[in-house]
This record gives sequence, structure tokens and C-alpha cells, in this order.
Amino acid sequence: MAAYALGVIGGEQSAERLQQMLHDTYPNARYNAATGLARQGNEQCVGVLREMLDPENRLAVKDEANPNDQERKRTTVLLNGIKSTIQLAKTNPEADLTRLKAALEHLNSDPLEKVLFERGKIKSAATEARTILKTAAAAAVP
Repeated sequence: MAAYALGVIGGEQSAERLQQMLHDTYPNARYNAATGLARQGNEQCVGVLREMLDPENRLAVKDEANPNDQERKRTTVLLNGIKSTIQLAKTNPEADLTRLKAALEHLNSDPLEKVLFERGKIKSAATEARTILKTAAAAAVP
């Protein structure tokens, strides 16, 4: 919750703390820190966003005991990773998003066999995100 709040508050001190939280052993803390940094346009979050965009990410679901909860959590993390990638592209169109673009392409082309809930929604969101990233990159070119 602290990482989420710091991301909303913004500012230099919040960004510094969020950057530290990118290395937290608790995945939810890392994901909320990355989301907050993406909201601020700070590309330090790219590595964790890439982790969030991995459909086989075991860490995203490790704290959920129930298989259905695990799959819902996997979907939530993927969709939040896509939304945060879009936010980063919009707030910092000059950020190097190469790894995130590749992850979005993978989501779009992979059959996503590990994703049991809302596979179509994830693919659609990934496609939309790729389009937004292309538009943001084109707008950033002087």
C-alpha cells in the first residue's frame, strides 16, 4: 500500500523510495513501485514492468494458495503491467521501451497457455498498447 500511495503522491522523495522498492523481495511491492514510477514517467521501472508482462511469471502468483486466485492474480498483474507501460510511454515518450515493446509483442503472438482468465482481454490490451507506444514514439520524434 505504501508503494501505491508514494506513486500517487509523486515528487522526488517518493521517486527515490519507489526506486528502492523496485528491489523488494515482495512482488506486490515491486509491482506497485513500478506502477508509481511509470505514472511519474521514470524509466527505472522498465525491468519490473517487463517482469509484470511475463505470462509465465511465477512470482506474481506465489502468495495465492487457491489456483483460481492465482490465475486471477496473473491476469491482474499482466493487465496492470500493460496499463503501466502505456502510462510510462505517455508521460515519458523518450523513454527506451524496447524491452516492453518486445514483451507486448510476445503477449500478442503467444498462445498464453498459462493464462486461464481473460486471455482475449490481455491480447486486446497488448495490441492497443503497442499502437499507443508507436504513436507516442512518433510524436516524440522532432
